[in-house]
Amino acid sequence: MKTHRQVIAEWEKTDPEFAEARREFEPEYELRRALVRARVARGLTQEQLAEQLGTSQSAIARLEKGTWTPRVNTLQRLAQVLGIEFKITPNVALVVSRPGRRHGVLDREHSRA
Repeated sequence: MKTHRQVIAEWEKTDPEFAEARREFEPEYELRRALVRARVARGLTQEQLAEQLGTSQSAIARLEKGTWTPRVNTLQRLAQVLGIEFKITPNVALVVSRPGRRHGVLDREHSRA
């Protein structure tokens, strides 16, 4: 039986539209993955994170699921609570990292190529 990654890799090779859509949405997907990893690394549940941010658990679930896009002030509060940084540059769509670390579980760079 094929793994999820193997199936995705096959689709990317055989379906140019799928591959393009995947590249286009990859920064948003990685943002959500990084937020979940950071929350778990801090030992927080969605409910605990919500409490620290002054929001609801369902809002955190929507954020992590990708059905809600955070505003800049929300990203700033997330950075403070989770101890992470967000960086967007002309050449790199998104970098999420822990301050003072060059590489780590949260560090991901995604170019728009």
